[in-house]
Amino acid sequence: MRPRCEKCGRRLYRIQKTFSHPIPAHCPSCGAEISLKQKSDLIDYEAITCIIVFIIVVIILIIFVN
Repeated sequence: MRPRCEKCGRRLYRIQKTFSHPIPAHCPSCGAEISLKQKSDLIDYEAITCIIVFIIVVIILIIFVN
């Protein structure tokens, strides 16, 4: 699951949707500082999501090629 803010409980996202943009230092909704553990959890979550999407695309391509 996507990491949440410790103070308000809202989900944490990057400033922009692309992977090259930085992770914000503060929660966009309440302004609480985001801990290093939450930042690393967000990076891990995005990496797992990217791997799963890649695997699904490869499976779909294999199905349609055959």
